[in-house]
Amino acid sequence: MDPILFNADSGGKNDGSLGGGIAQKLMAANFNVGALRPVFDAERNKSYITVNGKNYDTPTVNNTTLLYDEWKAFDGAIIKAFQEDLSFVPDIMSRGLTYDLTNPLGTTMLIHQNMSGAGEAQMAMDANVQNHGDTPEFGEGGVPIPIISSGFNIDIRYLNNARTSQVPLDVTNSENAARANAVWLENLTLFGKGDITDLEKVTLDFEDTGVTAGLRYKYGQYIIDGVFSKDAAVHYDLGADWLATATTGQMMVKDVINMKQELTEQGYGGDAVLSLPGYLQARLSEDYKAAEASTTMTIMQRLEQIRGVSYKFVDSIGRKIPSSGQYVNMVMIAMRSDVIRMINGFESMLVQWDTQGGMNTNYRIMTIMVPELRTRQAGDCGIVKASIARA
Repeated sequence: MDPILFNADSGGKNDGSLGGGIAQKLMAANFNVGALRPVFDAERNKSYITVNGKNYDTPTVNNTTLLYDEWKAFDGAIIKAFQEDLSFVPDIMSRGLTYDLTNPLGTTMLIHQNMSGAGEAQMAMDANVQNHGDTPEFGEGGVPIPIISSGFNIDIRYLNNARTSQVPLDVTNSENAARANAVWLENLTLFGKGDITDLEKVTLDFEDTGVTAGLRYKYGQYIIDGVFSKDAAVHYDLGADWLATATTGQMMVKDVINMKQELTEQGYGGDAVLSLPGYLQARLSEDYKAAEASTTMTIMQRLEQIRGVSYKFVDSIGRKIPSSGQYVNMVMIAMRSDVIRMINGFESMLVQWDTQGGMNTNYRIMTIMVPELRTRQAGDCGIVKASIARA
């Protein structure tokens, strides 16, 4: 293994000094998060880190607590727990709607351009056709790249007991921290606010621009929008309360067709995904035509027959069934790269963050993932958010 110098104050001398705080360690490793994941090699009585796929010895072992297999156990549990509490975000990523950051920790802002239309296409037999279209106009936007994190600690006595007694490490704390990150990311992507409560999801009016302005994460002049806090989204008033017993399957299907038509009129063709609150699953499992004893089709099965639309139940939109005066919310999105994508640094990464006298080691799980909702210069964005206040 090659030595790596972390001490920014060593004057360029490779004296084997770890030195410096977390910021200095990251800067010395070009902000590679591996610098905060020291592994203790018991056989060699040395610690090392892995940066860009290569192992480097670190000069001291004082602040190194976890063995390779222990890091592996935590990482496996963290990734599994993080993914279990995601529903909306994976649907975006599974469609390839991502932008991968090459240096997540070192990137605080992603700047992008939008443009106006460049004119209409032409057809001719002559290859030398002059372009009569207008010159496209470009605008600039940006998305801040914050870090979502949550922490836990490991007592050194517990860690030693797990090693000497051959009892597997209890990874419950790390799993809970990973789930906290996942819940925050889901809420950020949907509502622009990571700590939005279940009550707020059914009581806030997402058509009110004052409400949506208060939800967004702001950094300087740039913001992170969620799909329900996106003011450029079309708002559609549902024709009926989907939870009401008097609302028929035909009424629900009509709402979905109307929402798809809104996207079509904006020029967003292709597939659209209707994301529904989880509490609607029981309602949509009922017969499409309840008055006809011969029917075997549920409302869900009828929705599946609408061309160009698929649906998904997303618990993060709503777990709590809204009461009178509260809102039923849903959203339809044209799943295209010019509408939505996830800026992806890394899903969940465990790092050793701090120590307190060496007896109690603190760890943090960091997530760098941000939704990017894009808007054309004309002002449309390929999102239809629908709601109705319950009677």
